[in-house]
Amino acid sequence: MFCWGSLMKKAILFLALWTSLAAGQEQPSAGTINFSNLVIHGIKRTNRFNRVQRPRMTDDAVLAALRLFKRTQNIDGSWGVGEEAYLATPLVLFSFLGRGETSHSREFSNSVIQARAWLLKAEPKSVPARLATIIVLADYCSIEYASNRPEQWTNETIKIQALTAGLSPTNGGMWSDFAAFYSPHANPQKPAWMRYGSQLEQRYLGVAPCPAPKMVPEYLQCLLGALANFRKDQNAWFEFQRKSTAQLMQWQQTDGSFPAAEGQSRYAATALAALRLEIYYQYGPQY
Repeated sequence: MFCWGSLMKKAILFLALWTSLAAGQEQPSAGTINFSNLVIHGIKRTNRFNRVQRPRMTDDAVLAALRLFKRTQNIDGSWGVGEEAYLATPLVLFSFLGRGETSHSREFSNSVIQARAWLLKAEPKSVPARLATIIVLADYCSIEYASNRPEQWTNETIKIQALTAGLSPTNGGMWSDFAAFYSPHANPQKPAWMRYGSQLEQRYLGVAPCPAPKMVPEYLQCLLGALANFRKDQNAWFEFQRKSTAQLMQWQQTDGSFPAAEGQSRYAATALAALRLEIYYQYGPQY
């Protein structure tokens, strides 16, 4: 069903962001991501839970992961130790947003607020960490901000522009594809590697549904495979969802985490698993 309310929210957000950019903020350089387009065309999850009931067992698994994150968040708002935090923290925050948790959530508001504050101050160096931070801050904007809080958009806009300056997908690999999947529309103001298209979808349609993951790239590949099947058609998604959800859930630990090999981030692995399980649709794409 066409939703005029959703369209109006997008229009208001676009106008406010465009005004702030035009008012003197530095514009993205050639080949970098245009923030307003990234937000407007990102996957929206703010209203989907009003239309789709979460499967109970799947959502229990997601909640167990989010409650683990709440218990183990560092005092500064991050997750993980040292360099690990730069990738783990945006992914964990993304998993909160993926369930519709915001700064107003009853159970997880403090975790969301503190993680966002840490990300605005963080200086990630690696391409994966920068891409993950860009995507989650854009998603945070599209979910959180109403028209009566335009001053809040400036912080994310400036941070995203700083992170995209000189960013190259050369070493991004699957993380570049991750960013493209969550910024799907083929907009000419985005670099080619950030544009979602059928070639990206085809790349991951053959991914086997969730083997026994232990490495962060394996969890990422599982998520990308799910996104590709979700976008393809109803029959492909139903079959993939039926097999992969049960297989992934069996690997969850009693504390809510998912296993990670030595030297791998347990937080990043668990966040990617939660993002996969947060594709709640049972029968096919609804958006």
